[in-house]
Amino acid sequence: MNTVDAPPTRCTAHLEEPTTFPCGECGDARQEHADWLATARMREADRVRQERDDDLRARRDAIARCVLCDDRGYAGPVVCNHDPEAGPRATRYVKQIKETLGGDSECPTCGRDLNLPSVTCRQGHYGWLCAEAVDRYRGRGG
Repeated sequence: MNTVDAPPTRCTAHLEEPTTFPCGECGDARQEHADWLATARMREADRVRQERDDDLRARRDAIARCVLCDDRGYAGPVVCNHDPEAGPRATRYVKQIKETLGGDSECPTCGRDLNLPSVTCRQGHYGWLCAEAVDRYRGRGG
């Protein structure tokens, strides 16, 4: 909320030199300022609500159009990304990694069989390879 545009909290006569005596115009200015703040807060809440509703509507539309997932947005046990090319892209990526590693049948770092189904597990495996091997392929590891 931008308070730069907010009306002043004092009347024009007391903007630079506040008074300790009651001033009706200052009271009106404070009330106008409070009303402006309340309206600005409501506008901000409406904007945030609208943004959230738009995001929710977009997610529902993506689920409705997707041929990969169920009506809850799940493709099997995982949340669907609604990208039919994700699987083939991952397969190509793993093939590139295998070729780079010399066509070995196991992960050079942890020894995991590269022919097992693709999973992301708690041990840090990314697809068929452990995270360390993927980092090595990407040029970030030892």
